Order: sequence, then structure tokens, then C-alpha cells
Amino acid sequence: MRASHTAPTSIDEAVSTVSVVPVAPPEFVDEPTMAARLGCTRKHLENLRSRGVGPRPYKFGRLIRYCVPEVMAWVAAQRIANTAQGVQLEKKAKAIAAGLLTESEAANG
Repeated sequence: MRASHTAPTSIDEAVSTVSVVPVAPPEFVDEPTMAARLGCTRKHLENLRSRGVGPRPYKFGRLIRYCVPEVMAWVAAQRIANTAQGVQLEKKAKAIAAGLLTESEAANG
């Protein structure tokens, strides 16, 4: 025999049946810490940020912070199959930064 399930009749009843799973907030680190984790200099990370080709930071007032999971995803996306592919990607990044190419144009060809 099939168990019958009745829908909640009020918002309070619906909310009381929802279970909440706590989620840890993402870890944010400052620029020197992120540069050390990436194995580059702080200046290199600043240059990537100013050119718009590096991991995207958050700005809290005057503080620049990087979300560790987002940076790790960015790192994974930087993987290339061979050196020639890396040169091609760098040329596209420079063309985008110079306004000669849009990101969608670069992705399509």
C-alpha cells in the first residue's frame, strides 16, 4: 500500500519541514598570501588583475581579497595541452585587453 503524503497547508508548516545543512563560508585570503599559494610574486598577481586576465578579486573597502575556491577553479581553467596552445591563448588575452577582440569572439575562434 502506498503511503500518503500531504502537502503543507501553511508557510510555517512548510518551513518547519525543511532541513538546513550548514555550509562553511568560502575562504578569502589577501594578495600576498594568494601570490605565495600560486608561486608567483605579488606584483605579478597585481599585473594579472590590472590586465583583467587573472583570478577575479573581491574588494572590501580598501582591501583586496581572493576567494580560494574561485582561484583554484581559475587555475584549473589555465591548463593547456601544449606550449603552442599557451602562446595562442596569451595572444587572445592581449587582443581582448587591447579591445581588438571580444571574449565571445576569442572563445569562438
